[in-house]
Amino acid sequence: NTYISLLIGLSRQHFDCVVSIDLGNAVKRLFFRGGELVFAGSNLIDDRLGEVIYREGLITLDQLTEAAVEVNRTTKFGKVLIENQVFSCGQLWDALKLQVTKIFQSTFLQDYLYIQIDAGDHTPPTLVSLDQPTDELIDDCAGYAAMVWQFRHRMDAKTQLRRADGYESNTKAVEGTFMGDTVELVAHHANIADFLRHSKLTEVNSLCAIFDLVHHHVLDARSRWPPS
Repeated sequence: NTYISLLIGLSRQHFDCVVSIDLGNAVKRLFFRGGELVFAGSNLIDDRLGEVIYREGLITLDQLTEAAVEVNRTTKFGKVLIENQVFSCGQLWDALKLQVTKIFQSTFLQDYLYIQIDAGDHTPPTLVSLDQPTDELIDDCAGYAAMVWQFRHRMDAKTQLRRADGYESNTKAVEGTFMGDTVELVAHHANIADFLRHSKLTEVNSLCAIFDLVHHHVLDARSRWPPS
């Protein structure tokens, strides 16, 4: 609540600043101009552009790995996607907005935050104009985080995951996509604790992935199943 109040204050006061968030294992930076979020950066692998759009189903695992091989100091991931005709310029711009939004959203999902605010007009690596005002984005992220935390608190050591009824009709859950690969991981590690140990994502992002798939009726999660 303190963090949300801080962000609302920055937005309403039309503040220019950079908010640096130290998570211990990563640092995320939020750039504000006139109280509006204009960029978000992170040194966490899960927050890289390729990882974000793979989890959102915009590219396959093969496209992610093939593009990652071509990335170097002078060639960024987004440029590779355009050169390989995976994305158009417009699609890349939408992907960057998605990445910024997801990094911002992820800051609402932490148990503790260590924050430093540097006032003034700081130049971000890229200026991004999001599709909604920052105050609305704060409300959306806070609401999503509340639902994820409620889902998390319902989980216990006995919670089991399995494919939901009608899973086969979901055309997005195919091999090579994040959704399909996650469902396949669940097939081998149905216990929630076991799944979290084997997931390559951070625990928070793994929980979000499970929550999203349960919400979209791709997976089901229960501590006890009725007899077959």
